[in-house]
Amino acid sequence: MNSFSIFHLLILLVIGGILIGVYLYAKTYKSLLEAIGPEYITTNPNLPFLIFVPVIGVIFYVMLALSLKTALARLHQDGRIPLKTDAVSKSMLAFCACMLLTLIPLVSQFMLLASLICLGFNWTHAVNTRKLVLMGGAN
Repeated sequence: MNSFSIFHLLILLVIGGILIGVYLYAKTYKSLLEAIGPEYITTNPNLPFLIFVPVIGVIFYVMLALSLKTALARLHQDGRIPLKTDAVSKSMLAFCACMLLTLIPLVSQFMLLASLICLGFNWTHAVNTRKLVLMGGAN
């Protein structure tokens, strides 16, 4: 009897793909925090990797969304970015809310799908905000 089958290999590949995706997501936020700079946000740029810790990571991302909102408002106030943007913080709060709602058994499948959609929006907003901060700092 073979105890390791193709099904097990597919499960390992899916889990590996998810872990790589989560790592790249945290790396995006690390680069966003580094682009903003320590004078506007006091969060350590390595802390987005707390997303690997299940509940603590979601709570940290809620706090990160609130601090990003104030940091981006200060960047706009100081003239470093031309647009006042808080889409990244709103989409992050929506993502965290959907992730926490996956704990409810009857709606967990729907909330998982909604959290994946919010994750896509959040990721694109984070990349665009990072580009905006880097381009605004060059002017």
